[in-house]
Amino acid sequence: MSAGAFDVLAYSADAQGSHRSELTGVGLPLPEPLRTELGYLRSRLSGTTAWLSLVLVTPTHKNARITAFLSGWAYERYWLADALDALTAEVGAPPAVRVGLRARFAPLVEAVLANLHGSALPAVHMAERAVDGVLLDAILGHSIGRASGPVAADLERLRRVLARQQAFFTEEAGRLLASSARARRLSRRRLTARAWPIGADDDPVRTAAVLTALSAADAAWARRADDRIAELPGLAGLGIARRSAANPGRPVLRTTLRPVVALGRLVASAVRRTG
Repeated sequence: MSAGAFDVLAYSADAQGSHRSELTGVGLPLPEPLRTELGYLRSRLSGTTAWLSLVLVTPTHKNARITAFLSGWAYERYWLADALDALTAEVGAPPAVRVGLRARFAPLVEAVLANLHGSALPAVHMAERAVDGVLLDAILGHSIGRASGPVAADLERLRRVLARQQAFFTEEAGRLLASSARARRLSRRRLTARAWPIGADDDPVRTAAVLTALSAADAAWARRADDRIAELPGLAGLGIARRSAANPGRPVLRTTLRPVVALGRLVASAVRRTG
């Protein structure tokens, strides 16, 4: 297996911890729309554990390179969320979000799917994070544009940390997708079956507010984001950003038949295995 250009060992040794001593915008007043946007980003960054709980029950966790990276990534995400807490003067718990049955049973479902899809899932998981990174970068870029000087400088610093993480996911997703037609097909299905950014379906009200504000400020943001996503092997034409902007908080392709189709595939696979 190729080690890739991204140096995981160097990254693990240089993972960024607390940013509080470097922040210069702490205590400055923030416009309420910016506070809402940064709070939303904070929630997305702090959702790392929920996503990792899915990865740990699949073959992705058996990939030593990916697992080594994710250890530092989770550490950095915690401190990025902490920096946003400091800038927004967040006190106490963040706003509650809706956690439905789908999220509660997601690890069980992912474990079942791991038996069906096996080695194709690492490509899906890396593609998920690559796509999510594109969308979060667009939101953060909008936040920087509406922030004051010191706060904007702080956010730029956090953006550089996210950019380094994005470099790994883009590289790894590209490599895994390029090597497997099955992984490309599965990724297209899975990416269009969920809401974006990751966790948006548990926070639909703020997702709608943030993406609506982003589209109002920059009508072309979604097209540019989709162009970046389309650079990954097999992911051209999905329109994830544009569809998410048009219908925030919902899966890209929403259909009432999707659960029935998924159940049918599980039953068919079980019959083939026991037949």
